[in-house]
Amino acid sequence: MLKKIETDKVELLFGVISDMHIPSEALKVPEKVIEDFKERKIDYLLALGDYTT
Repeated sequence: MLKKIETDKVELLFGVISDMHIPSEALKVPEKVIEDFKERKIDYLLALGDYTT
């Protein structure tokens, strides 16, 4: 389901992550990745697959 993004910002910053292979290859997203997204103050995160069962 697509949602319209409503904001008063001129620009949006998207973080993108893929090929995570969680939990088959790792238990969670590496903390360094999370810290980087927080430092950059991303507005939205796109997770592009390979989240496994």
